Amino acid sequence: MHLELGGARVRIAQLGPDFLILAEATDIRMRQAEIVFRVDARERRWPVELPQGLAGPGQRTPIVNRA
Repeated sequence: MHLELGGARVRIAQLGPDFLILAEATDIRMRQAEIVFRVDARERRWPVELPQGLAGPGQRTPIVNRA
C-alpha cells in the first residue's frame, strides 16, 4: 500500500478511515494524492486530499476521501 504524489510513491504503514501513517520520511509537499492498495493481482485506487499536508513517519496525516 502506498501513496502516489505527483509521480512519487511513499509507503503507507497504517491506513484508517480519516488518516494514514507514513512508513518513511518524505519532503514532498502536496495537498492531493492517490492511495494505491494492491492485494494479489487486484489493485484499488482512490483520490484523497491532505488538508494539513504530510506528517512525519509514525505520525497521523489527516485525509479526506475525494472518491
